[in-house]
Amino acid sequence: MFVECGCGTAQSSLRIKRGRRHLVAVDFSAAALAEARSVTSFRSLLQADIRFLPIGNDSVSGLWNLGVMEHFDRRGVAEILTEFRRVLAPGGVVVLFWPPSFGSSRWVLAPIEWMIRTRTGREFRFFPDEVTRLRSKDHAAEILGEVDLEALAIDFTPRDLFIHLVVVARKPTR
Repeated sequence: MFVECGCGTAQSSLRIKRGRRHLVAVDFSAAALAEARSVTSFRSLLQADIRFLPIGNDSVSGLWNLGVMEHFDRRGVAEILTEFRRVLAPGGVVVLFWPPSFGSSRWVLAPIEWMIRTRTGREFRFFPDEVTRLRSKDHAAEILGEVDLEALAIDFTPRDLFIHLVVVARKPTR
């Protein structure tokens, strides 16, 4: 089983070929999951809080999310990663697309947000608060280490226009 935790409308998973895999979409929002039903990659949709997954221990081969972790404070991030570790099978992998504080989206969007706030006199943001953006690859490795997930790769590449740090980690097999 492979699980997208915090799938939203699941548009980022449109091109995933299901094959023989059991892919599960998880989100807190019933409205988002209703839209996600149109994505045929998933065999199952599950409404749940990713901090408390209704999934058995050691039962998931892989998890992923895109643009989710930054919306939780440090304690929430620890809860989520601890839960991911619980449901991952030994050797199971998690892939997180996690925006850094230095990503291109901030270079472009922060000045636009500032101009709109200045012009309107009202708070404006393109996205909900992003309270835990990664500061560096070492910061990502530190967060993973705190919940005993082994960092396999932490990449920042032009493949996604330098928007995310792609964090790949594994649950130890011991």
